[in-house]
Amino acid sequence: MVAGISIPTFILVGLAAVPYVDRNPSVLPGDRKIAITLFTVLFMFGAVLTIIGSFFRGEGYNWIWPWAQGVFFEL
Repeated sequence: MVAGISIPTFILVGLAAVPYVDRNPSVLPGDRKIAITLFTVLFMFGAVLTIIGSFFRGEGYNWIWPWAQGVFFEL
């Protein structure tokens, strides 16, 4: 529930809220530090969770270190 629904929903809602949080009328990237920072943090959080979910799981979705037992991958 938490990993499959709550956290991805938080990431998507956060990314959608970035334009409303930063009300700066400027269109120059140098003037939009808050929007760029929020987007980068939320995007990287989602990317890290995706990498963890893909490579750091074993049988039954249990946590493993990939170099200890090999990568468990089913396509």
